[in-house]
Amino acid sequence: MSIIKYRPEIDGLRAVAVIPVVLFHLGATWIPGGFVGVDVFFVISGFLITSIILKEQTAGTFTFSSFWMRRVRRILPAMLTMLMVTSVAGYFLLFGPSWRGLGDQVISAIALYANIEMWQLSGSYWGPAAESAPLLHTWSLSVEEQFYLFYPLLLLLLLKFTPKRVFSIILSGCLLSFTIGVYATTNHPSAAFYLLPARAWELAAGCLLAIFERSRGPAPQVNISRTLAFAGLLLVGSGFTMIDGEVGFPGYWALLPVVGTVLIIRFASAEKCLAGRLLSWGPVVYIGKCSYSLYLWHWPVIVLGGALQLRSGEKFNIGWLIAAMAILTLISYHVIEKPTRKAKSILVPVVIGTAISLGIAFFLRVAEFKYDHSVFKATEYYGRLYSVTPAANIKSRGVNLDRDSRSRFEGIKFHDADNQGEYDTGGVIHRFGKETPSVVVFGSSHGMMWGHIITKICKELEVSVSMFNAYGTNPMIQLPLGKKAAPYFTAEQKFNFDSKRLEYLKKWRPKVVIIAHRWSFKYDPMKDVEFLKYIDSCGGQVLFIEQPPELPIGDVSAPKYIAYQHPNMTKAEASRIVMMKAHHQDQLDAVNLRIMELSQFFDYCHFLPVGDFFTTAKNEVLVVDEGKVLYIDDDHLSQAGADKARLRIKNKISQLLELK
Repeated sequence: MSIIKYRPEIDGLRAVAVIPVVLFHLGATWIPGGFVGVDVFFVISGFLITSIILKEQTAGTFTFSSFWMRRVRRILPAMLTMLMVTSVAGYFLLFGPSWRGLGDQVISAIALYANIEMWQLSGSYWGPAAESAPLLHTWSLSVEEQFYLFYPLLLLLLLKFTPKRVFSIILSGCLLSFTIGVYATTNHPSAAFYLLPARAWELAAGCLLAIFERSRGPAPQVNISRTLAFAGLLLVGSGFTMIDGEVGFPGYWALLPVVGTVLIIRFASAEKCLAGRLLSWGPVVYIGKCSYSLYLWHWPVIVLGGALQLRSGEKFNIGWLIAAMAILTLISYHVIEKPTRKAKSILVPVVIGTAISLGIAFFLRVAEFKYDHSVFKATEYYGRLYSVTPAANIKSRGVNLDRDSRSRFEGIKFHDADNQGEYDTGGVIHRFGKETPSVVVFGSSHGMMWGHIITKICKELEVSVSMFNAYGTNPMIQLPLGKKAAPYFTAEQKFNFDSKRLEYLKKWRPKVVIIAHRWSFKYDPMKDVEFLKYIDSCGGQVLFIEQPPELPIGDVSAPKYIAYQHPNMTKAEASRIVMMKAHHQDQLDAVNLRIMELSQFFDYCHFLPVGDFFTTAKNEVLVVDEGKVLYIDDDHLSQAGADKARLRIKNKISQLLELK
């Protein structure tokens, strides 16, 4: 095995990368960009791998077989162990219909396309489908290994045929990938986050640094080196605090962790360097050495821990999750990682581990599970009738609503429209009074969720209503308008969507503008004050409908899940069922509170609470009432659920319509 000079500050940098990732996934709101620790790992990986290849190439000892054997030793033993344990635990803890998805995740992790699998599964790193995927985190490992499928060969060819242009050619590829990343972040944000073409430049940045150091040597021992190393720490730290799920990532924002990491690796080895001393501190270095195992285990512990909480009906102290992560990390590092790196041969154990993992995965894909949701009254959902999401974009994202209704949302009767409304022609309009809509709804799928009862209310009040609801899209408009893609809109389409909404507000001057959304934990309504003022200038009252409490079940059919969790129910037992709230409900309540506080600043803003309809005296969620399932998944109400708030919504709309 090739040995390059050990630099403890790089292990310390690994700790700086992994700890924010873990904290972010544990729900620490004070580190909203914790997920960019992965970008730090990408740069470190590119630097170390290139340094080893260059040293071996110079010595004439490089072979592809030895290169890939090192990758196997580094990646597979610990990962295969995690996959096997997670798969078995998932079988006993997860919702039966989730088994197939877990099996697919195991296969994609082993076959190095987990990033593509997660992109197709969830569409967004912050979406509910992603949050409930135990192997979500393996996407970054696949990105790395996809990069190394071609990079070593490319580097060796360049070194052989055009050695003087290696740096410039790799730099050109890096800039090309960066350009793709910037474009895709704006126009195809999910693809930009998960896929190699938009991420390769981050690994290439580390590669370029290794190539540069080969020709220039280590950084000079001068004050500027120490300053630049500390500046690198500040850049990485600012990425953890300034970046969040709303800014558009990776794009230009990824420069913070990438450039910061390059500066640290280049300059933190200087003598008397504060950044280097901090990163070389023993405990930090030790965490860095364990960082791969910690990264592997932290996310399955969080997801499966949540499933265990749901089964037990009791919330665990977060300390138990941290303790489980620590124990599994230490076992993985000391019992698996270290011994396998030194073992003479690991091929047989790896083959056996791969076979067992794949065997479990295929079993999960075909395993049968029993449930009977016929004990409940019919669960209906009308939300799709009130969407203006471009249908072509839904299909291009690989979403098949009919298929999803039969599988993921089995047990729910969906009412669909032959033709959805078009946002450029006024949205989904129902005219019950004068031609111009007096009520306008801006929403995501949560606006769609309320669409049917709002339509019925407007019919009773004899006022026309228009709806501009789009899947996964924040209904607020940031002014001045900019071009930024949304999950089902290109940047150009989103700009046109926002422009049309502003145009119709000005043209119609509606009396009531209703806003409904599944708000991000970090959402700050004050940043959208200009949009609220615009609505006010058009003569409208703004009504925010509270987001109902969420369930800890993930993006699956609520009737199916409840029936699976309560087998052999009688109709009497199925009359009323409660469930614990999602583990992040406190954060959602904080967001609702921030939105509610708007009414204290602006007299034209109003907040309508609805959570009390679904919250019991014991602070649990009422999910079945009188045999009717009130939810279709973890965060969307069924028609029966929405109907519970109907009278309150009607009274509030009626009141606002009378205001001048």
